[in-house]
Amino acid sequence: MADEQPVVEVLERLSIYPVLTELESCLCARVETSCFCGIIAGEQVPIDFVPVVGGDCDGAAAYVRVSTAFTAASFPQPDQDPRVRGARAYNIAIGILRPAPIGDRDGVDPAEEAKFNLRLLADMQITWESFVCCVNDQKFPDLQYTSPAFQWVDRSGGAGGGEWIFQVQP
Repeated sequence: MADEQPVVEVLERLSIYPVLTELESCLCARVETSCFCGIIAGEQVPIDFVPVVGGDCDGAAAYVRVSTAFTAASFPQPDQDPRVRGARAYNIAIGILRPAPIGDRDGVDPAEEAKFNLRLLADMQITWESFVCCVNDQKFPDLQYTSPAFQWVDRSGGAGGGEWIFQVQP
């Protein structure tokens, strides 16, 4: 087998890697209780990272997610011609998920539901501040980005939360 380069060396060649680690640092510093806080890749929101109610961890799953990448000579518009060699741009999400209150045969306790929803609103602010922390950092003076849009995560998986979704081009 040929010598493989260590993963870290490959990641450090990606122009997005320093931006991702800064977003992660800003987010993890703001989440007071988390069972997971890190960078993930993929289209799916990481419901599996959310702790189980009554389990070993009663915190949140906080993440910086890279969902897709594309080339963009005129950011934020993706290149349509495969011969165009624009710089890479990325779709990024910054999110926090928490276990949702579980009801019994009488439903969910209204006080628990209200507390949960207030926590989600606070998490929306925390993730926004993490985005602002990174894009206002002088480490990335040439960073281009789109205005983020917030999206709630469907609670059908036993967790609730949301994420700010935006595009960046380092």
